[in-house]
Amino acid sequence: PVFDLAWRITQDAQEIRRKLIPPRHFILVDYLDYLGAHALVDPGADVAMDLAGYADPDDNYCLLNFCERLINLAKVKRAVNLWNAMADRGMLRSERLDPEHGKSLSNADLKRPFERVGFDWRLPQAEGVLQNHFTDTGEVRFEFSGDQPEGVLVLYQNIPVVAGGAYRLSFRYRTPGIDHAEGLAWQVWDLLGQRTIPVTGEFTAEQEWTRGEARFATPKGASILRLGLVYRPAPGSTRIRGTAAFSGFALQLEKRRHRNRDG
Repeated sequence: PVFDLAWRITQDAQEIRRKLIPPRHFILVDYLDYLGAHALVDPGADVAMDLAGYADPDDNYCLLNFCERLINLAKVKRAVNLWNAMADRGMLRSERLDPEHGKSLSNADLKRPFERVGFDWRLPQAEGVLQNHFTDTGEVRFEFSGDQPEGVLVLYQNIPVVAGGAYRLSFRYRTPGIDHAEGLAWQVWDLLGQRTIPVTGEFTAEQEWTRGEARFATPKGASILRLGLVYRPAPGSTRIRGTAAFSGFALQLEKRRHRNRDG
């Protein structure tokens, strides 16, 4: 009720903070929850940054979920700033992200548990595929049953990028027990433009660890992409059955033409 009253009196977020919101930890937690629930994401991002300054691990849940909200609303710069603030204060075991200097991929070595929110890997529910992550060896492994549907997404990460950038994703992979790798592919989506971006790079059946790579370019105006591993076989082809494992990811910005502009 106090927050409602404040926003009915004035729409000036700075004035509300200055006059009505004491800089106390538990109040900021409640205020951030209020701002998120009322889609007031820009003032909420400022509160989230202040809250991250307390470096309280109990705040991780609300801060990461607010970071996710910023990502979904294409407030990429604010989302990256919040992620980095949490990393700087030890709330996340993550490296800083800096898309302008080519640092767009988080947890590339797969050596820490996935946050499954914000800028980290996710293992979405995938029918017919058993997904495992091994932090000790830095490996993700997918067991395809042979009954998985077409177009199933098994792994993805939201990545901040520079517009017009040319990127190269490198990794190691192996496919023990799989006699062909047709249908396995990297796919990239532009979250702002709601479009699929072309990706070059193919898989072959490999029993031992093998180097692989994929390349893509971001369109003008794009500031955040979703990089995902999908299974999309050609019509009439035999579905794969067996294991596909991945490790040692790296994403390199090779060329850029435009600068990002986002909130």
